[in-house]
Amino acid sequence: MTKQWRDMVYDKFLDCWMVVLDGGNRDYRIRCGETFNIHLGDGNEILCRMELGFDWYIIVGINDTRLYLNPNETYQVKI
Repeated sequence: MTKQWRDMVYDKFLDCWMVVLDGGNRDYRIRCGETFNIHLGDGNEILCRMELGFDWYIIVGINDTRLYLNPNETYQVKI
């Protein structure tokens, strides 16, 4: 069974990132330290880890590069 791409959206009320499950009937809260794959476009994906400083960001690559997430964007992820 292959994992499906799911929408990850920012919930302003809860101040966290949520993955939409079951057609929007359920949500899964992403917590600090959790790993998942994020879609980069053109079929590319990368393993990353969610972290929180002043803002939410992901850590990618062997050099632990930080990429800050835009709360106005929807990201495609596999969890």
